[in-house]
Amino acid sequence: RKVAVEPDGLPVVHTVSGGISGTARASFVLPKEAIAGGTSVALKLYGGVLSQLAEALDGALAKPHGCFEQTSSTTYPNVLVLAYLKRVGVQSPEVEQKARAYIDEGYQRLLSFEVSGGGFDWFGAGPANTILSAYGLIEFHDMSKLRMVDEEMLRRTRDFLFSQQREDGSWAAPVRGVSAAGSLKSGDSSATAYVAWALADEA
Repeated sequence: RKVAVEPDGLPVVHTVSGGISGTARASFVLPKEAIAGGTSVALKLYGGVLSQLAEALDGALAKPHGCFEQTSSTTYPNVLVLAYLKRVGVQSPEVEQKARAYIDEGYQRLLSFEVSGGGFDWFGAGPANTILSAYGLIEFHDMSKLRMVDEEMLRRTRDFLFSQQREDGSWAAPVRGVSAAGSLKSGDSSATAYVAWALADEA
């Protein structure tokens, strides 16, 4: 394992950027108090704006970890990054490979939080939470455009959500978790709108 050893003091960063046409020159002045051996210069050349975009999106990728909510907080952005790269036609094999690896890992983690009988809970212990399960359904729907997603798991999640629907067609706001924390301040009406949106989006 390589360990970076930084010199004492505070780093001073100076960046020069711009377009190149023919010959270009850039200069900067080293501080008088610069520590000997602690100075480095980096040169990056991009073929265009899309090359810079790919690097920026690579920085948005994150390794999945934690409970269902935490895993989703990293996996879903990874899905959106990969989907965006494909939509705008940016070719970056390294970024795509990294995104797919993280998405695959996140997908397997998310499956481990499924509750027996369908639906999802933060740690898979149950009972399943309707809002969390609806969020997962939306997430898996977008993920299915980039990788294989278990259709039986999707069916169980839909069946769980429909099983929680009341006779008047509404869904009750969960008494713990997402809505209890104040994310759905309108209670049952917001829960109903969100679950219905998830089911319609996935249909």
